[in-house]
Amino acid sequence: MSAPPKSTTAPENTTEPENTTAASAATASAAAASPAALHSAVIGWFDEHARDLPWRRPEAGAWGVMVSEFMLQQTPVARVLPVYEQWLARWPRPAGLAAEAPGEA
Repeated sequence: MSAPPKSTTAPENTTEPENTTAASAATASAAAASPAALHSAVIGWFDEHARDLPWRRPEAGAWGVMVSEFMLQQTPVARVLPVYEQWLARWPRPAGLAAEAPGEA
C-alpha cells in the first residue's frame, strides 16, 4: 500500500503571537505561584493578543453567541466569519429563523 499523496494546498492562517514561548513560560511560572497569578497571566495575555471577533462583542447577545458556537464546532474562524455575518443579517433574532419555511435555513 502506498502513502497518500501530500496536500498541495496552503494551510489555514495559523499565525501565533510573537513571544509565544515567553508567554508560555510566564504562564507556567504564574501557575506554579498561585491560581490567582495564573488567572492574571491568562487575562493579561488575552487582553494583549485576543482577536476582535463579532460574537465577543456585547451587541452579539446570546443569539449571536449560540450561532457562533454551532458554526465553530468543526469549522475554522476564517471560514465562519462571512457566513456568521450573513446569517445574522438574515435572521437577527431566533423568531425570524423559526418563522422560515422548512428547508429555507
